[in-house]
Amino acid sequence: FDPDGDGTEHPEAVRAATDGSVTTHWTTETYSSFDKAGVGIVLEAKSGVDLSELTVTTDTPGYTAVIEASNRSDGGVKGVSESQAVEEQTTFDLRGGEYRYYLIWITSLESRAHVNEVQAKS
Repeated sequence: FDPDGDGTEHPEAVRAATDGSVTTHWTTETYSSFDKAGVGIVLEAKSGVDLSELTVTTDTPGYTAVIEASNRSDGGVKGVSESQAVEEQTTFDLRGGEYRYYLIWITSLESRAHVNEVQAKS
């Protein structure tokens, strides 16, 4: 998800963030300077689900992210977590109800960011 850029951010690698392996990853593009509101990865559930936590595992710790959610595929997201610095494993506490689309919205990074694995808890 890259609304302030070319509209995509490695969509071919999204599956790697939920394949059960921490050795694979979804990645952002490489930035020499990060001067946009953010980039991210959208995760889609088959139907709306009220998640309580989303845990992100990465091999590029140090970026900042927040979790946003929507029931519309075309946007309309709202924040459902606090912004956090992402370490090797970071759990975001979620609030706000039942959603079908969850966005890991990366708002600050050095060069690039990986999402190696995402685990959800309802």
